[in-house]
Order: sequence, then C-alpha cells, then structure tokens
Amino acid sequence: MDERAPFTLSILPVEIVEEILSYLDLATIKALRLSSRAIHKDCTGFRFKHFLRQKSFPLTRSGLQYIQDIVTHPILGDAVKKLKIWAIVYDQTPHVKVIESWKKQQKQQKEHDDNDDPNLKLTEKDSELSQAEADLKWLQAQQELQDETSYDETVKEFSFCLGQIRRLDEIELDAVICQGPGNTMPTDVGKTNWYPVWMRASRNYCIAMEAMTLSKIQLKSLNVYQRTPRCSVPLYDIETHLEMLPSDALHDVGKHLQRLSLSISNKVTTGAMDRPPRTPIQCHEVAWYGKRSPHMQYVSSLGGDHSEDDDNLDGLAKFLRLTPNLKSLEVHFYNTSLPGRLAGSHRIIKNINRETLVHQLRECSLQGIGVSQDSLIQFLSDHALITDLTLCQITLLQGGSWCPVFAALEERTPRLERLHLATLKWAGGHSVNLHPVWDDLPKELEESRRSFISYVHTKTFSAKDISKGLKFQEMPSEPQFQSTLEAQQWRKSVAMRYGLPWEERPKYVTGNFGRRY
Repeated sequence: MDERAPFTLSILPVEIVEEILSYLDLATIKALRLSSRAIHKDCTGFRFKHFLRQKSFPLTRSGLQYIQDIVTHPILGDAVKKLKIWAIVYDQTPHVKVIESWKKQQKQQKEHDDNDDPNLKLTEKDSELSQAEADLKWLQAQQELQDETSYDETVKEFSFCLGQIRRLDEIELDAVICQGPGNTMPTDVGKTNWYPVWMRASRNYCIAMEAMTLSKIQLKSLNVYQRTPRCSVPLYDIETHLEMLPSDALHDVGKHLQRLSLSISNKVTTGAMDRPPRTPIQCHEVAWYGKRSPHMQYVSSLGGDHSEDDDNLDGLAKFLRLTPNLKSLEVHFYNTSLPGRLAGSHRIIKNINRETLVHQLRECSLQGIGVSQDSLIQFLSDHALITDLTLCQITLLQGGSWCPVFAALEERTPRLERLHLATLKWAGGHSVNLHPVWDDLPKELEESRRSFISYVHTKTFSAKDISKGLKFQEMPSEPQFQSTLEAQQWRKSVAMRYGLPWEERPKYVTGNFGRRY
C-alpha cells in the first residue's frame, strides 16, 4: 500500500467499521464525520443512525425545522423511528415574584428608615434581582418564539414531516416546565400551576392528531401524556376534535395502531377547541400571569360539579372504534371535579362495552375511574384474551361488590398471566384489602411485621397466584393503619397520581364551586 495515500475507514470491512464506531459516543462520531469527505461517508452507518432513532422536539418553528432537516435527508431520513413531542410551559411566576418583592422592599425602605444598613441589603438584592430580570426576559423571548407559528401553520409543517417518514414505531406526547436557561423540571415539581400545562398539552395533542390524519402516517404506538405527572387531555377535547377530522383518514391512521396510552380527564376548558384556536399566550395570561381579568369561560370548570352531559365522555369509545388492531390499552383518568364525585367516569367503560370491542386486546391498564360491577364484568368477558391486566384506583359504584369481579377474573379471563391491583375501593371510599387468604405474610407486609399491619393496598399476581383464588382478608381497623408512616406515604402518592391536579383552589376561581379544599 502506498504510504502516502490518505487513510480512510473504507479500506476496512463494513463490520469492522461498525465495531469501531460502537465504542464511540455521538459527539465523537460527529467530530469524526467532519474530518474528511471519505470518513464522513464511512461513519454514516448503523451506529450513527442508532442515535437518530428517537428524536425529541417542541412544536416550534425551530423544532419542526430540525426534524424536517433529518427526515428529508437522503441517507438519514429513514433512521427516525420514534418522536417525542414536548409541550414546554415557560413559567415566569418565580421571577415576577422576586421582582415584585424587591420593589415592595424598596418602597418600605423609603417609607421606614431603620438602623440597618440599607446599602448592604440593596447589594445583596441586586444580584438576585438582576438574575430574575434576566431569566424573565429570556422566558418571555422563548414564549414569543414558541408562539410565532400559528396553529394551522404548525399542523401543516408537522404533517409534512410525518409524510416524509411514512412509518413510525411511536409518537409520545410529554410536557415539562421551564423556569429559565437550563432550569427545566417535571410537571409535578413544586407548586407550579397545572392549568397552563394542560392548555399547552391539549393544544399539542390536537396539532399532533390533525397532522397524523393529514399525513396518513402508519403508526404503531401513541402515548398521550401517560408518563407525564399531573397532565392530561380532557375527553371533551378528544371527542370534539375527532368530530372535526375526516373519518376516512382517521381510520387509515387508526388501523395501524397497536398500542394506545392515554391520560385523560373530565371537562376542563383549555381553549384548544376554539376555531380559530386561541393563542396559548392569551390563555396563559388569563390562567397564570394575571395580566388580564379572569374570564369564567376558562376557569368555570376548575373544581366545579360537572354535568355528565357536558363532559362528552364518549371520546375514548369513539377513539377505540378507529383502532381495530389494538393490542395494548392504557387509560389514566384525572377527576377535576369536586372531591368524592366520580364525575361520570363510570360511563367510560359503559360506553366501551356498548360501542366498541377491541378483539386483539392483550394488555390493558385502567386507572383512576369509577365503574359499575356489571360494566367491569362485561368488559372482562368481552376481552377474555387479555394476558396482562392492571386495575389501579378503581371505585365501584353504589351497590356493587368486588367479590363477583374477582370471580370473573378467575373464570372469564383464562389467559391472564399477570394481574396488578392497587387501591381498589368500594362506593363510599372504603379500600379493599389485597392480602390473599392463602398467603400468611406477603412480601408487601414484611416491613410492617412489627406493627402487625395486615393491609395490602398494592399486589401483583402471577397466573399461579390467580389459580390459588382471588380471595382476600378483611380490612383491618382503620385507625390501626392510618397511623403508620407507610399509610401516609401511600395516601400522598395516590393523591399525587389520581387526585386533583392542583393543591388548592386558584385565587381567581369564584362562584358556586363548593367548599374550599
């Protein structure tokens, strides 16, 4: 070999090149690709494409341009298999509070001269104030960039990107809160206002569904905020939006769907259904920043006692009609009504039983809903091929009993290999003890051995466990369990995952909404 000839990876077999690249991270591979044209080509293989398999982006002009550049690339375009769409909410609240607090202190210092050194106080505050002002300016600029593209423009650009991809394994919708450069957090951190998150989340859901319909993307899995804490799309928005889209195109998309995960709620006015859609910054000003007077059309549903007829709880059943080949279904329900009210959630399973039969369903998870005994038994009978079932935070309607439901699980779901039960309740709020009569000391009770607690709120059963029978111990006395640390932690986790998304009533909510909590 001529020693003067430039070395390239091309002289090596493709397998060896991929083996070498498997030891490199993405940044190193990118740097290597820039070293020469020949090496650039050699490095565009399976290893590099692997890093492009999942891409995350917000529905902004720059985010959509980023995805478009990838999917239209002649070599890399087919590498993308999963898209995660971020709903980013720019929270200006903490910085506004710092600035307002500092202004208030300045005013007080002028009015009340004390013996402290005011210059020291101002110096200490100057640093915090400067940072707050800089972060606030950055957040406002990001908000403007996020809203510079209209709803219809976003749908058009995103549908073009999906049309270039044509086939995807998964689209996931997620949400985060941003309070400054490099300061992004989950939606359940601190006392952040949940309402703007839901408004942005509903808007992104509608954009994604409309773009999927226009592009006729072949999609295997759709995850709608199922992994996002304190975030859902109201069923009212889902059903209303489905009615706006062409049914033929919806069926074309739905027939390829095999996995559907949804976090849903009863009605909350998000503005997502306004035509033309209300811009998010207007919604945020009403709900968060306090720049405008409160409009009851936005906040009338917060903590209210909902009318079941207004909730459009048929949305899930209508969605499932579009998915004849669905194999996995996850449903998580947030009740945004008054505490203790089921807010019509019992109609969700009833409507599915009446209108939809998912013949291929093998995995199912139902969380946070109310249901009648007969409806739940009917659902199990209609989907007897289920092999993996999760029931969490399920409340039976008045007059129902869990005993026939447990019997139906034994008799009518013969292929069940895994059964996960958690926080099952009778009407009135009393819990079911999931401590099997055939298990003296379940592993779930080992840490409570010294306190003699025999209550199990969460239990996973294998097929062998189910064959032993789903019969359980009686519930121990309430005070005995309520006083334990484990009970307090359990109640807190339940409240976070299934309770009201806000910790207390927003100050701007007025009217006859029941007691303050």
